[in-house]
Amino acid sequence: MFTNREAATLIWLAALVTYLAIKAKPKGIVKPLRTGLRLLLTPRAFIPLLAYMAWLVGAIWLGQQIHVWQPQLLKPTVAWALFSGIGLYFGFTKALKQKSFLKEAVLGALGAALLVEYYINFVSFPLVVELVVQPVAILAFAVGTYSMTRSEYQSVVKLCNWILVVIGSLSFAWVLWNLVIRWSDVDLALTAMELILPVWLTPAALVFVYVLAMYAGYEQAFTRISWKAQNGSTWKVKFAFMTLVGLRLRKLREFDGGVQLRGASESSVRTARSAMKTEVARRKKLLEPNIEPAPPGVEQIEWSVLTRDGLVTLKGDLPNGYPTETWINDRLIDRNPDGDFSWDLHASMPSPVALIHGLTECQELVAQSEFWKRGASNAPTEDSQVRQNAFAQAAHDRAAALDCVSLKTNPAS
Repeated sequence: MFTNREAATLIWLAALVTYLAIKAKPKGIVKPLRTGLRLLLTPRAFIPLLAYMAWLVGAIWLGQQIHVWQPQLLKPTVAWALFSGIGLYFGFTKALKQKSFLKEAVLGALGAALLVEYYINFVSFPLVVELVVQPVAILAFAVGTYSMTRSEYQSVVKLCNWILVVIGSLSFAWVLWNLVIRWSDVDLALTAMELILPVWLTPAALVFVYVLAMYAGYEQAFTRISWKAQNGSTWKVKFAFMTLVGLRLRKLREFDGGVQLRGASESSVRTARSAMKTEVARRKKLLEPNIEPAPPGVEQIEWSVLTRDGLVTLKGDLPNGYPTETWINDRLIDRNPDGDFSWDLHASMPSPVALIHGLTECQELVAQSEFWKRGASNAPTEDSQVRQNAFAQAAHDRAAALDCVSLKTNPAS
């Protein structure tokens, strides 16, 4: 049996789906749904999801054995699985990248917000009231969230916050009133079980998510190592990687793509371990120094690229514009005002400079220099021209270090 709140939600969802079906072109809805369903039903996606569902069923069965779950909790359990459990499952990629993902998920299940949410949803308004309140609350939240990004709309933010406070206060008072007049009808044992349901289901789900994240991380690592090895023997490098990472997700994040590619060039377990450990130590050292930025009055140009390590920004002192500073988010990790490109970036970063630094063949460096020279000559803006000339200069300096005769001239000429 649906509560008034659930019934109102279903009514509004049905109205929205009907509207979209009438207004939108059938192919515009059917084709994305068909594509998404086809991807979901592939063995690679469907089998892990099916295993996750089986894992949750096993956790629920265990909960029933220790008397923290009853069949009467089937509806809130299904609701948790649809709105929270599925989100945790597809968040395994975040677990690979964000150190705080698992911690935040557990704290969210134990936090005060859960208790407030459960209390507010304990008793619904009459259906007519729910049909009015729900769209008003959603609209106020959406408009308020958007208006927070615009300084001229601060009065709108205050109005939306006021509407949400009023709705929340009315919900709180309505629940309190119903508890007072119907206290004898409340099943305290079942209510307590429903309240703690997310508290134990969330950690149970996160165990599976942890294992899935480890599997996905190892699969990515082995794919990179095999690609770098170019059909050569890779089992020694993979074994070395496994001995360094083990079953620790933190280590899997630490020994990421750039570290894996560094180890893939080695031919023994010992040298692969040493190469990967050295790369990790180098990165940690790179992030430690306290480097002074450009002095006041020095004009700079800058460009950025988003990487797994955050927003990487290269800054160049004018008039030359060659990259002299490297920033990760708001942290300056290197400054070299001489512009000789002696600084380094992580090998995993999608930066032209990182690519150029990895080249060892003169022919490849010639091609890179010519490519960026052509780009600079056709650049639509001065900043773009300076940036691409800087990359041409990087190829020139790399070639000079390798004693390539064909790049002795100025690459920007």
